[in-house]
Amino acid sequence: MPARRRSPTLALVLEQATSRQFLVLQQPAACGQPDASTTPCMKLLHRPQPRCPRSRPRMTRRLTPAAAVCLAVLMASCTNASPEAGRPDTSPSTSSTPSPSHPSTPAWTAEEQQAISAAQARYLSARTAINQAFQDPRAATRDKLLKAGNGDPWLISVIGDLKFFEDQGWYQKGDVVVSSVVVQSVKLGGERPEVRLTSCIDSSKTTTIIRKTGKPVTSAGDDGKRKKAQAKLVFAPTSASQSKAWYLVEEEGATNC
Repeated sequence: MPARRRSPTLALVLEQATSRQFLVLQQPAACGQPDASTTPCMKLLHRPQPRCPRSRPRMTRRLTPAAAVCLAVLMASCTNASPEAGRPDTSPSTSSTPSPSHPSTPAWTAEEQQAISAAQARYLSARTAINQAFQDPRAATRDKLLKAGNGDPWLISVIGDLKFFEDQGWYQKGDVVVSSVVVQSVKLGGERPEVRLTSCIDSSKTTTIIRKTGKPVTSAGDDGKRKKAQAKLVFAPTSASQSKAWYLVEEEGATNC
């Protein structure tokens, strides 16, 4: 019988193992591998022995500081895309209780509003009488001014200015206009209720004229001005009558309006 020939594959393996001096020493279990199905671990006899591969134990991955910062930024940008996101909120917290509203103008009672209307009408009447008196000081009388609503001590100063105009031979050309009136306060208690007003006295279209020459007086102080005045009116009787009415008793002006 012909001799049985070795399998070429087995012969080749034996030849390579003999020539290269490979020796299979043990299964992977000897190299720390518990699984016997893993590829065998070989050691070279004629050169430094390589380290046997070891299975890597599973470890929980931890984020590095840089990665944690990046993740926080990404989460913040996803939560709020506004450029103001991340900035501390310094605005005051709102309360559920609504704040009380303050009206721009005081809320007057019906009685106060009635007093205001009467005082304003009387004020305009008093100023109109003064305007007419200075247009012809020779015809002005205390009685006319008093009936129009001018009372002392204001009336005394007006009569004094009229007397000065008459002595100088002056008169007023043009009209003094009350361009605005604003209520400042109302006091109805006491013997003399009062109303205080702030007005703008416009004398920009007036000129003081010398009667003899018809020329303007260059030294007339209030000509061509707009003056803010603080006026006080009281509800009181006069010396000639016991019936009460509103009278202009004070008026002072210092600034322009």
